[in-house]
Amino acid sequence: MDLSKFVAILQTNSLVFARAVKLGDPFEGSVPKQGSPIGNIRPLPPGHVLHEVLTEDTLRQISEFTSKVNRDARLRIYLSCWHMNDRECAAMWKLYSQSRDAIAIKTTYASLASVLPNQCKMGLVQYIDYNVDLMPATENVITPFVHKRASFSHEREARAIICEDVPFFSVDTPLTKAVPIDVSVLVQNVFVAPTAPNWFKDVVVGLCGKYHLQVPVHKSELDAKPIY
Repeated sequence: MDLSKFVAILQTNSLVFARAVKLGDPFEGSVPKQGSPIGNIRPLPPGHVLHEVLTEDTLRQISEFTSKVNRDARLRIYLSCWHMNDRECAAMWKLYSQSRDAIAIKTTYASLASVLPNQCKMGLVQYIDYNVDLMPATENVITPFVHKRASFSHEREARAIICEDVPFFSVDTPLTKAVPIDVSVLVQNVFVAPTAPNWFKDVVVGLCGKYHLQVPVHKSELDAKPIY
């Protein structure tokens, strides 16, 4: 994250969740072709006991309603997204830091779960081919939000998810949601971005001291000197 976001976490003792519709991926909350309402619902064969009830028009209405629920869920779902890996990832630094003045915070899955409210759900993102794969058969509105296209598999993402019970398309629904946390429990290590100037690490150390966050601050391992 950029340094300003880290300062905001320290100042407010909160973690910001973003509304799903604002994450930039048009496939957020969508379902595979094989699992779409239109793909799954078919008119019943002639002679079936319900044939006269489930007409094609009725099936179309069910399909359109289900699709609307899926689309609208993107306005109620808030996400906190994490890269799950034993070590740093050069690609993630490049993708999610806007400058050299950036940091990464390190925690564990269990620590993140422990600081979040009970209403928050957590899970690992499953990467699938939306043209041929299926999602688990479930009525859980969260399921589509723990699946992404296989082209994003490099993110190795774990997600914390909050589903707000608010009217769809409410003008009062915020784009982000700040969730109070215990920063000292969440943050276990801080890493300074690769190629950041030496003085930047000192700034980060000073910030941690100012906000009484007693954790190690490391220079990125990607800055290690090669041996020839």
